[in-house]
Formats: sequence, structure tokens, C-alpha cells
Amino acid sequence: MDRPTVPPAETQPKCLQRFVVKLDARVFAVPVEQVDWIESAANYVRLHVGLSNHLLRATMTTVEASLDPRLFMRVHRNAIVNLSRVQQFHMPARGSMSVVLRDGSRVPLSRGYQPSVRKMLGQSGREKEVLATFPSTGHPVS
Repeated sequence: MDRPTVPPAETQPKCLQRFVVKLDARVFAVPVEQVDWIESAANYVRLHVGLSNHLLRATMTTVEASLDPRLFMRVHRNAIVNLSRVQQFHMPARGSMSVVLRDGSRVPLSRGYQPSVRKMLGQSGREKEVLATFPSTGHPVS
């Protein structure tokens, strides 16, 4: 009887589960699922978590590589969003594109990352204007 084989745990990619944040003399963990979006700040990243934000010494490339791509998506050279926090992707034919989060925050969406967003949304790219809205479950509308 043939059974599908599962690679050993050590060969499966490990995704970051939490960020370690230092604040004054305190150190605490921020679970990745609590992060709304991540912003680049030179050789630092700023974690936007609700009404607060935390600065970490890391690059966007390093952080992006450590996050689960099913949960987070890079939408700009300076921004990564938590897909469960996305309310809509606003991609007009002209003008600036953005990602609107559930708290009303707008995160820039650059043209370079637009194809991967369209692929995730299952669109061909021929549409004139896209305003893809996510339902409250946090999953994209197909």
C-alpha cells in the first residue's frame, strides 16, 4: 500500500512564530499573528501591532524569508501585510494602489508586487480596476 511520504520535520521550512521585542528594560514576545503589517526603516523593521509599533534590527528580506507566505505577503519594497488583516486591495487603472487593512490603515501597493497580488486573487490582470474585498474570515474572494 503506497502512502504519501511526509518529509522529516528538520527538512520542512520553519516559519517564525513570534518576534522578540525589547522595550526599555523589558523583553517580550509578539506572536506573528498579532502583527498587522511590517514597515521597512533602513536596517530596521517596524512592526505595527494594533495601536503600538515596535522597532527591530532586521532587514525586510530577512523578515520576509522567515514568515509563512500563506499568512504574509510583501506588497511594496517597504511593506509586508498580514493577509488576515486585509480588508481590500485597491488597484485602480490610474493612481496609487494600496492595501486597506481592517483598522483603516492604508499600506502602499507597488506595481512590482501587483502581479503576485493578482495571482493570489485569481485574476488575469486585464481588469480595468480591482477592488477586491476580503470577507470577515480573512480569506480572499474567489
